[in-house]
Amino acid sequence: YLGPDENITPDDIDWVVHRAAERGYARPAAFMSSKPAEGINHKEFGVTSEGVAVFLDVALNALGLSPRTEPWSVKLTGGPDGDVAGNMLQILHREYGDKVRVVGMADGSGCAEDPAGLPMAELLRLFEQSLP
Repeated sequence: YLGPDENITPDDIDWVVHRAAERGYARPAAFMSSKPAEGINHKEFGVTSEGVAVFLDVALNALGLSPRTEPWSVKLTGGPDGDVAGNMLQILHREYGDKVRVVGMADGSGCAEDPAGLPMAELLRLFEQSLP
C-alpha cells in the first residue's frame, strides 16, 4: 500500500486508485486508504500516527526505557500541521504528558529545534489550526 505524502492532492489519490483498476489490481480501492470520497481521513482520525505510537512505545520499552515515568526526547519529521506528525504530537501529549520533549521538527516549510523541548502547547495549537 502507498500512503499519500506531501503535495499529493485528492485528485492524485483518485487517479492512483483508478490506474490500479486499469492495470488489473485485484482490489484497487484498497490501494489507498485515504480516498477523498470514501476513505479514512488520516488527519481527523490519526490512524497512521496511532500505529507509529504503538510501535514507538513497544520499542522504547524493549530498550528498557519507561517512557511514562522517565523523561525522554524525540525529533519528528513532518510539521505540526501534517497528518502523521501533527497527530503524533497529540498522542505523545496524551500518552506521556510532560515526560516527553519534542526537541526537533522539520518539514518542507521549515524546521525548529530546542534541546530543552519545543513548547508542546504551541505545537498542539499549530496542529489544531492547521498551521506549519
